[in-house]
Amino acid sequence: AVLVCLVLMMLPMIVVQFRPLRIDHHSWQMLTIALAVWALSWRKPAQGGAVAGLAMAAGLMISLEVIFMSAAFALVLFLRWLRDQSARWWLVSYLQALALGMVVLFVATRGWADIAQHCDVISPAHLGFFVIVALGAGALAVPAAIPRIPLIVGLGVSGLAGLAFIASFAPQCMAPPFAGLDPLVREFWYLNVSEGRPFWHAPTLTAIAAVVQPLIALAVALYLAGNSHAWTREWWLEYALLLGIAYIAGLMTFRSIAFASILAALPIGWLLMRILER
Repeated sequence: AVLVCLVLMMLPMIVVQFRPLRIDHHSWQMLTIALAVWALSWRKPAQGGAVAGLAMAAGLMISLEVIFMSAAFALVLFLRWLRDQSARWWLVSYLQALALGMVVLFVATRGWADIAQHCDVISPAHLGFFVIVALGAGALAVPAAIPRIPLIVGLGVSGLAGLAFIASFAPQCMAPPFAGLDPLVREFWYLNVSEGRPFWHAPTLTAIAAVVQPLIALAVALYLAGNSHAWTREWWLEYALLLGIAYIAGLMTFRSIAFASILAALPIGWLLMRILER
C-alpha cells in the first residue's frame, strides 16, 4: 500500500491534476473512480453496488467525461450477474444508486430553474435514461434466476428504451457533446486544447509516459489474473477490464488517461514490490 501511494506521485497525469493551487474538476473525478473500484471489492453486493453507483453519480454530475467509466463499472457488474445469479444485486443496486444519486444531486446543485436539455452536462433527458435502465434491471432481478439470453435481451431493451427517451426529448443530445460547436469556436478553441484530443496531439514526452505506464499496469493485471485462482482471478480480470476501457478512452481523449493512471497505480505498486524483493 505504501508503494502504491509512492507510485501515485510518479504518474504524470495524476501529479499534474493534484498540484498545489490547481483548481480543476479532474482530480475529483479521479477520486470518484477510486471510490467506485474500492466499493467493487466489498463482499456485500447491495452496499458495494450502491456506493459505486453514488460515486459515479457524483462523477457524472461533475462532468460527462466519466460516462465511459460508469458504463465500464456496469459492464463488470453485468458479467458478475451472468456468472452467478445471486450476484444480480450488484448491478441492480449500482444502477439504482446511480440514477437516484444523479436525480438528488441535480435537484441539489441545479434545482428546477434550469431544466433545459444541455447536451454537455447531465440534463433531464439523461436522468430519464438512467432511471429507465435502473427500473429495467430491477424488474429483471425480481425472479430468483433468469436465463442468460432473456437477461441480455431484457437489459438491452432497457438500454434502447432509455435511448429512445433521450431521442424523444432531446434528439440533439444523441450526437457527441461538441458536435454542435460553431466552426470558429471549434477552430480557435477546441482544436487547440490538446488535452481534449487524442494522445498523439499531446506533447511527446508527456504522452510517452502517460501512455506506457497504464499499459505496463494492464500487463501486470493480466499476469496476476493468469496466476491467481478462485475469486482473486475474477477480481484481477475485472480490474484489467476496467483499466483497459479507461486506457482506450484515454488514448482518444488524452486528459482522460488520468483515469487509467489512477487504476494503474495498484498493479505498478505490486510490480515495484516484487522488483525490490528480488
